[in-house]
Amino acid sequence: MTIGRLAPVYQGRVLLPVLGKVSATAFTDRVQVRLASGQSAADFAARADNLAHGFGAMLCRIRSATPGALLHRSSRQ
Repeated sequence: MTIGRLAPVYQGRVLLPVLGKVSATAFTDRVQVRLASGQSAADFAARADNLAHGFGAMLCRIRSATPGALLHRSSRQ
């Protein structure tokens, strides 16, 4: 998250998004993420290519799950 600039710094402290439930199939992985204060799904969507590369996936999709949370979905094939 820090390398991909998805961990904002506030008053000298790094605020990390919290990873939640993870589920995987033969073709996709899903990760629920609780956003750090001040973040939006658009912040993650702008870095979807970076996230796909970091997870070794072909594709990464971001969607809002609930206010303050999102669902990261990556496809391996």
